[in-house]
Amino acid sequence: MVAAMRRLVPFVVACSLCAALAAVLALVLARGGVDTDLTAFVPTPGGDVPEALRDELRAGLSERVILAGIRGGGVADRIRASRALRQKLAGQPGVARVVNGPASAAPDGLDALMPYRYLLSPEVTPERFREDALRRALAERRRELAGLLGGVDRERLRADPTGELRAVLRQLRPEVTPATRNGIWVTDQEEHALLVIESRHDGTDLDAQQRLLDAVRAAFGEAAGDASLELVLTGQPVFAVQSRARIQATIARVSVIGGVLLVALLLWAYRSVTAIPLVAVPLLSALVAGAGVVVALFGSVHGMTLAFGGTLVGVAVDYAVHLFSHRRSGEPAQRAMIRIWPTIRLGALTTVAGYGAMVLSGVAGLMQLGVFAAAGLVAAALTTRWLLPAIVPEAPTRRHLPGPAWLDAAPPRAGRWLVVAAAVAGLGTVAGHGDRLWQDDPAAMNPVPRSLQEEDARLRSALGRADMRHLVLVSGAGAQQVLRRLEALEPSFRALVADGVVAGVDHPAGVLPSRATQLRRREALPAPDVLQRRLARAGQAQGFRDGAFTPFVEAVEAARSRDPLTIDDLEGTPLADLVQGQLVRAQGRWWGVARLRGVGDAQALAARLADAPVPGVMHLDLKAQAEAGLVRLRHHVLGYSLAGAVVMLALLGAGLRSLREAGAVWLPALLAAPSAAAILLAAGQRLSIFHLVSLLLVVGLSLDYALFFRRRGEDALARAQTRRALLVCGASTLGMFALLAGSDLSVLRDIGRTVTLGAALGLLFGWLVSARR
Repeated sequence: MVAAMRRLVPFVVACSLCAALAAVLALVLARGGVDTDLTAFVPTPGGDVPEALRDELRAGLSERVILAGIRGGGVADRIRASRALRQKLAGQPGVARVVNGPASAAPDGLDALMPYRYLLSPEVTPERFREDALRRALAERRRELAGLLGGVDRERLRADPTGELRAVLRQLRPEVTPATRNGIWVTDQEEHALLVIESRHDGTDLDAQQRLLDAVRAAFGEAAGDASLELVLTGQPVFAVQSRARIQATIARVSVIGGVLLVALLLWAYRSVTAIPLVAVPLLSALVAGAGVVVALFGSVHGMTLAFGGTLVGVAVDYAVHLFSHRRSGEPAQRAMIRIWPTIRLGALTTVAGYGAMVLSGVAGLMQLGVFAAAGLVAAALTTRWLLPAIVPEAPTRRHLPGPAWLDAAPPRAGRWLVVAAAVAGLGTVAGHGDRLWQDDPAAMNPVPRSLQEEDARLRSALGRADMRHLVLVSGAGAQQVLRRLEALEPSFRALVADGVVAGVDHPAGVLPSRATQLRRREALPAPDVLQRRLARAGQAQGFRDGAFTPFVEAVEAARSRDPLTIDDLEGTPLADLVQGQLVRAQGRWWGVARLRGVGDAQALAARLADAPVPGVMHLDLKAQAEAGLVRLRHHVLGYSLAGAVVMLALLGAGLRSLREAGAVWLPALLAAPSAAAILLAAGQRLSIFHLVSLLLVVGLSLDYALFFRRRGEDALARAQTRRALLVCGASTLGMFALLAGSDLSVLRDIGRTVTLGAALGLLFGWLVSARR
């Protein structure tokens, strides 16, 4: 009974430690939060763009807009469903606005714009208020009244017979508008009915965006009725919510399935339930340390960091496996730990040195991964060294782990030549790919499915919305200077449209003119008595009674003394969202963002803007910038990787006290990484920055394997224990990363495939090249 209780104590202690560490991990994640914004792994635009503006551009300028398409059924069914969906969404707490046709395109809050219409309308000139122009305007109003166009607002017509508010609204709408069918927006072939849904929630509030999307889908289910219709939703909120769901699903799958596989592997290797919580102690310590340091430095931890970093620090399992596997019958755990600690310590130090390339990359997501991995591995190594031996039960009577008999045999001598031949072939394959070696297209790393990206492009084109690739940035010392410069660019913008270089340009000065322009329009307004005389004669010619347009005369008189509208006055008006997202203050300067639609000739666009007679103008091709950023990042990481390799080699030389030994340990890692890359290239895969990061891990794993294969002073039993321990370590690592290889997120899938392949080669090469005979 006493012996049984004594054997139970380590298990209880280990389980208690695991529970405490799990609670701390949950607290750390709750305090810091889990971020799912994948732009953290994308380089920001370069050049002279300030960091604050880069964040704005990288996050996207339309992150609260959901594009919707209704397809299937008949045209009449789609039209009916579009109307019903708009009605059901109207008044929903998370919906700011739903637009599905010209009648609904006018923004809410028009009354706030009415007092400023003469300062904002581009039509206001002295000629606008001459008698002949007034006569034409009143004739147009007469036709509208006679036709009763959907219910003309007679009071607004009396206050605005020249239609200045309409001119302002035209500035708020895209120059390209969708086709319509019975007043509802449709695609050119009428395959989709189109809607634009504007969310009230901030783009970073993904919980609120998720609730909104659920509400939209529920409302569509009611609006569709029995018709066989399908709702397609795209846009930044949809992409962000889907990406989060896929990251969370990946984390959950890897955690659950990986945990089950690890438990099964440990039960097979040690035939002991106690080993499970004991192995979990350094693993949980690594997760707590990694997440804690990342939260302390970055404020939150990214979901990708948890998904990749969690499997990466799964290497921490290896430390406990080595402790269990290298103990001899009856040997205290502390003595076994002292014997293998130099090898574990050296392996951990060299691996951490390799992560310096990520920590110094300058990209927040990669920096998080490097910090998470480095802090986690250090914590796992220290926990294994100082804590685990104190709670490990007595050594088993079994002399070594189960495993295939060939592990006890010396590796074939010809194996080294086979490794060299494979490595040479691999290097030749890598070199032969030339400019086809690297994947620098950001779209290839986009977690959003290609089909949804293409659907988004189709809907965006049909709705005449900016494609968010080409932007024109105009800087100035103040907001007014930026607006004046944008106005000075108007002739250039019109020429670009006229020549077919672009389909349209949307910029903040188009909806909020500069103070100077507003004052010039104010000066164009006639005196009340002059306007009254002209209006009386024009009204009589069209049959209007005297005094019918008194509100118009009063409004013009009020506008003659009204102060110009500024950016500070926009709160609560329809202009707020349009202008404040395109007029940004960053690092002491102001920036205006002009969005381009339908860019047909990017080279001509860049050349025209370079010759524009306005200072502070910059053309920004976000795709080209992202590609250039990826190239810069790759060179950056490669440079630091080479520096890290030198540090690792120096650490190996110092730790092993022999450059020859260091070379023998380094060789499998040096061969495994390019061989893995060659196999991926031969399979048609181009290498991205994430493959490069994965190859860094391959180097670290291969070094760990080679270090144990090359341990000095081992007898036959110790060599058998080492090889079987490495078999368990390799199986654990391969199993975890094979799960990532099956992810539907392209980034994690690439990482999983690379590490699975590289770790297997590293283990094989380590045995063939480094194992002592």
